[in-house]
Amino acid sequence: GFLGCVADGPARNLGQRHSAPVVGLHRRRQEVDEELVVGPGVAQLGMAFSSLPPDGARIWQLLPNSWAERTGIGVGDEVRSLNGAGIRGMSVDEFREALRQRPLRIRLLRARPRSSEGALGAHR
Repeated sequence: GFLGCVADGPARNLGQRHSAPVVGLHRRRQEVDEELVVGPGVAQLGMAFSSLPPDGARIWQLLPNSWAERTGIGVGDEVRSLNGAGIRGMSVDEFREALRQRPLRIRLLRARPRSSEGALGAHR
């Protein structure tokens, strides 16, 4: 279910996984971590979470034209750390407070492969 966590206002969502191509009869999952930087000019990230620390932080929804959508964050991506601190050791309040910090380094586990163009240079 939806957990109304709002890091910079309304509810947020985050999470990530990545699948590799089928090999033989088994599907192999390749985990892809990525770090994005939220600059001081970003007021809201624009994402809602389906789960929150200490149980992980999986993205459930993105707001249209939000920082999260423009940088290529995807539904199903999972937040692994904020400014170098692993989220599994955080309380919900610590997680919300960390999401408000700027600059903010967000390490994600991708739910799907990304195209080579676009979001990497769009860290605003």
